[in-house]
Amino acid sequence: MKTTLDIPNDIYRQAKALAALEDIRIKDLVTEGLMLMLEERKRSRVELTPLEVLREVRRRPLHTPKDVASIIENSRVLRREGWNRADLP
Repeated sequence: MKTTLDIPNDIYRQAKALAALEDIRIKDLVTEGLMLMLEERKRSRVELTPLEVLREVRRRPLHTPKDVASIIENSRVLRREGWNRADLP
């Protein structure tokens, strides 16, 4: 597949020099680099176990205890005012 890439001049010059030293085409050097990067990213993507997910959530909770208290209080206020789940969108 053909495509056009916008590569900074200094990086392109380095890549072109390396390709010349290794006696390969710049196309092959770029393809090899992309393949290596994709493999590395695939390896670095770690599948978390359910226990690890829970630990991560505890480390960075979605809501602080203060947020939870505020949500509960707002719910109580709405109920006192006569709101129920059926009234909410």
